[in-house]
Amino acid sequence: MTCKEVHKIVDEALEKTKRRTSYVNPLEAWSMFTDEVDRIGRRMIGDKLESEGKNRYTGKEDAECNAVAAIKGGKG
Repeated sequence: MTCKEVHKIVDEALEKTKRRTSYVNPLEAWSMFTDEVDRIGRRMIGDKLESEGKNRYTGKEDAECNAVAAIKGGKG
């Protein structure tokens, strides 16, 4: 992940948190901010993995995930 991508995640999370936060408690505001960073970052990483033909949750090639699921008797 590039520095520019990290800045984009943090900036987006900060803006969303500022709009939603009217809390006086800084711990609640911090918690909301870190939750947003996590959510946005995971979505960005998952989207990038999918665009590369990989599973968004495991990072493995989709064909590999489908093969493992077939061996275990499940769907891919």
